[in-house]
Amino acid sequence: MKSIRATICQYDMQTDKKIKEYTGTFNMIFRKIPNFKNYYYRFKIFENTSRVKVTDIHFGVQVSDFGSLTISEGDYMNKRLNYCIQNWVDENDKPINANGIFNNLAYWHFTYDNYVTKLCYLDKNIFKKEIDNFLLENPFFVQITDLNSLKGISGIYLMILDNYNNCYIGQSNDMKRRIQRHWSRKDYLSGHGIDLYKAKDTTRIFAFPTVEDLDGKEKIFIQEFKYDTINSLPGGKNISFQEIANHFKLHKSNRLTINDINMLIDSNPDLFVLK
Repeated sequence: MKSIRATICQYDMQTDKKIKEYTGTFNMIFRKIPNFKNYYYRFKIFENTSRVKVTDIHFGVQVSDFGSLTISEGDYMNKRLNYCIQNWVDENDKPINANGIFNNLAYWHFTYDNYVTKLCYLDKNIFKKEIDNFLLENPFFVQITDLNSLKGISGIYLMILDNYNNCYIGQSNDMKRRIQRHWSRKDYLSGHGIDLYKAKDTTRIFAFPTVEDLDGKEKIFIQEFKYDTINSLPGGKNISFQEIANHFKLHKSNRLTINDINMLIDSNPDLFVLK
């Protein structure tokens, strides 16, 4: 049976000083590193990413994150690497049979490519026209320049990521708090869609203040977009299996097999090696 290998770099958690490089499967690497969960790791190909905390004002509120306030492949994959390692350690307490981690990382590399990289190359004019048509048909959505104006306000919000030709529709009883939650989630790597991105990836925000039937309105607005949105679910808190199935079919959600993952690994030799 083939095993997946990679080269990762080990860093001191406090000083971020590089200690050593390791190449092999996760089982091989874990056996070489004493107290391996006490360190930070980077893929060799992405060893120049920063962990310095960056702070700025965006839409009138303070935002902060490590490395940068916009998403990047290196930052994303290194965070996913450490997220997978820590999850494995917490759940198993010892690094045995950990080689499946690289399969997970291959899947997440695919996720980044599918949700981020490919979107950059879509036709910006088509996306702009879709947004313009949506706002023309729904004039009660108002553009927001200061997120503080949505504090404690119930309604539907539209987050636009112009650089990625995509958008997200959500609902909340406090739209300011909910949008900031998207930007600050520490567990975002366990999810899809909008929570994969960082604060400054959101370039425009529109909101429809309302307290009536948020579930129903959210579903309708998501369905109105002929252009695909980042929404991984059809909207609403009470979702039927049929609605989820229809949403997946409409938005062509991807499901990977082990063979698919192996092909992805083969196509990214700088990141993974399949032997």
